[in-house]
Amino acid sequence: MTGAEGVGWCGVVGLPEFGVVAAVGMGADPERLLLVDEPGGRWPDVVAALVEAVDLVLLRLPERPPSTAVRRLSALARKHGCVLTLTGAYARDWPGTRLRLRMDDAAWEGLGDGHGVLRGRRVRVTAEGRDAPGRGRQAFVWLPGPDGKVAPVETASRRPVLEVLPGSGSVRGAWNGGGEGAA
Repeated sequence: MTGAEGVGWCGVVGLPEFGVVAAVGMGADPERLLLVDEPGGRWPDVVAALVEAVDLVLLRLPERPPSTAVRRLSALARKHGCVLTLTGAYARDWPGTRLRLRMDDAAWEGLGDGHGVLRGRRVRVTAEGRDAPGRGRQAFVWLPGPDGKVAPVETASRRPVLEVLPGSGSVRGAWNGGGEGAA
């Protein structure tokens, strides 16, 4: 994890399959990753200790979170300026979540019909919640891209899309899906 002052610390709890090599490939410093594979029944205490010490905690909840744990950990995260990120089956059961990220519309690039080499994976990320304006925001990103890094997918060309209307002899143009004009 890279912060404004340099490199920050990150705790990962309840994810024994966490991809350290992949995280390093995306810029994480392995010497600043604290991994707790199986926190057991005292997971709220483990997370509380990390929230007080690191900039980011990634937590896969092992169970539906008790309201006392939610209040305690949310307050600690606010107090210490830590980002508490939840994943897994019980993440939606955490009340008061300010922002939810959903990933869908994934497609691998580079493979043809039984041939080729995987170059990257393009996905749509949707941000929803109190901190996402309006009905949320969407963006296509590479996870990972052809260079192995996370990056936004380049936006469509600024050239107009032209369409020939049959039988009319005219052409209609649209700029990136917005508006129409005669050409």
